Amino acid sequence: MSFSVLKAMISCNPMNECLLVVPYFLDHTKLTIIACFAPTKETDENKRYKFYEMLQEVTKDVPRHDILCVVKDLNAKIGADRKHCTEAMDPYGIRVINKNTVIIVDYLRSNDLIIGGTLLEHK
Repeated sequence: MSFSVLKAMISCNPMNECLLVVPYFLDHTKLTIIACFAPTKETDENKRYKFYEMLQEVTKDVPRHDILCVVKDLNAKIGADRKHCTEAMDPYGIRVINKNTVIIVDYLRSNDLIIGGTLLEHK
């Protein structure tokens, strides 16, 4: 990691083995990165919901004026059917969905976030 990135980092907060929150100072704002690894669809449903509850708690603590990036693997296949989540995704999702899809779309909707991986067509 470069010195300028380390200097901009405010803190590094591991929330648990699946969530890490790292806020940075930028020129005129803050960037908060939430790095996470969501449970897979095979994981007990209760554990999956607890993960997303914790992710929601961490997200709501980020000030609305910060730039927020939630990155890594959310273990959800979003699909390309946008009829129930047009505000959360652009037209280029993949063609398959899984059990985590509903959970992640609800999380995105409640936090006014979009899925960056659906902005461009995948070939």
